[in-house]
Amino acid sequence: MRKKLRTLQTILRLSLCGVSLMAAATAWFWNRRPEQIERTASVLEERLNGPYLARFEAAMAEPDARKAEGMLLQWIADTAHVRRQDHLAVKVESALQWLSQDAEAREDKASATYWLRRWVAFNDHSLYPQVRLAELLCSQDDKLSEGIELLQSLVARFPGHPDPAGRLVEYLVHLDRPQEAWNVVRANEDSPRANVWTVLWNAGSGFDYDTRRATILRVVDDGVLTMRFSVAEPVHGVEFRMPPFCARLLSEPSIQTTSGQRQLDVSLGDPEAIRAGGVQLTLNEIAVDQKRLRLDGGSLPILRLDFQEPIPANTPIQFRAKVIDLPLRPMMAPLRRQCFAHLANELEQRGATAEAAHLRRLRALSTIEDGFELFWSTGTVDFTSERSQRCAVELSPAGTDIRFRAQFAPQSDTDHLRLDLPLGIGIGYQVDEVVLRSGETDTPLDVHNLQIVIVNDVVLRDGKIMVTGEDPYVSFRLPKSGRVDTVRIGGFVR
Repeated sequence: MRKKLRTLQTILRLSLCGVSLMAAATAWFWNRRPEQIERTASVLEERLNGPYLARFEAAMAEPDARKAEGMLLQWIADTAHVRRQDHLAVKVESALQWLSQDAEAREDKASATYWLRRWVAFNDHSLYPQVRLAELLCSQDDKLSEGIELLQSLVARFPGHPDPAGRLVEYLVHLDRPQEAWNVVRANEDSPRANVWTVLWNAGSGFDYDTRRATILRVVDDGVLTMRFSVAEPVHGVEFRMPPFCARLLSEPSIQTTSGQRQLDVSLGDPEAIRAGGVQLTLNEIAVDQKRLRLDGGSLPILRLDFQEPIPANTPIQFRAKVIDLPLRPMMAPLRRQCFAHLANELEQRGATAEAAHLRRLRALSTIEDGFELFWSTGTVDFTSERSQRCAVELSPAGTDIRFRAQFAPQSDTDHLRLDLPLGIGIGYQVDEVVLRSGETDTPLDVHNLQIVIVNDVVLRDGKIMVTGEDPYVSFRLPKSGRVDTVRIGGFVR
């Protein structure tokens, strides 16, 4: 018996030694021959997935849509074994997307819904197909409630994301449920937002997220964002990664440095100034909006600056901009609907004055979507698009109100002006300054005694211009005809 136990112990020791040697050999081979491991993995993947990939590419390249559909249907059936994290998962999702879009283009909503459900079942971690499915359901009367419920669940799961929240607000407004829509807007606003910016710098070999990166807390003082930093090596470029899912307007954005006799002060909203400053600007999920930078809630807003001449080491670099937080772009058009004007009045009547003021403030901010336009005429010349100008309207918080200021440059003989207002029934504009400039002379007009000639889709009430329709404007006669170089108009949006 003892002899048998010793034999078993010997066999066990030898087995353990063998396993250890195999593990050591595997580790050695893995560390010393990574390229061979990679080649082997590539060969195996090619043998396993190559035929599937070739068939997929052939189907996507097929010009006959009906033939391509048949090829993809067979391909989907043959790849039923693929799961979300497999190598072919991306192709499976692309095939499902193609089939759903093709069916929707043919107005076959039943098939489009089926393929979107298949896509969501395949990858329920992806938000995009779920939002698309909800939109498609909402477009069908018999599935509208299911679509609304899906959007509500997505908003609950992703409270700060703009896509499901914006779509839900649109549909609730369409269904004349403004209170529920307002609740969604408030919940989206109240969801936590990051306030840390990530700064990367290029020291000559490109941007490296792992080795040349710093995080800076966003500090806004009196509506102005200022970030100062320096890098202990020459800087060929900097990249700002801004917090995700934020909607805001950056007015007068600039980058500034001072090193010896060299100064750099570039307005990042002015393409000519950027070129003259020897800077190349690259934006991702950020738009240039009338010399301002606008973020609309993207997941990775990036501002990258590449310098023609590197900035010396330890040179202070400053990024500066005036910041005003905006409603998400998908919510702007719904917020300007008349039902929200009625809701603001109802909230005030219920005693919720702060909430009513907040709703009106967001409605005022949403006017930035359209902006202001000024027309001018003289003598028998009518208002025309050739004698008009849109300009960047400066919006700034003023307590619970929003102050606006716009400056136009007619540079023409003028005796009549017409101010076209943004859409938004129930939104009021209280103008408190109109200043004409000719040469070096400023001429303020008495805003309480303007010679109003025509009003359209507006009413004048208590010193306000209240929008009542879809084409709001007011025109007035100037005290005397003459050359007008610029017109400055300011006041409050309420």
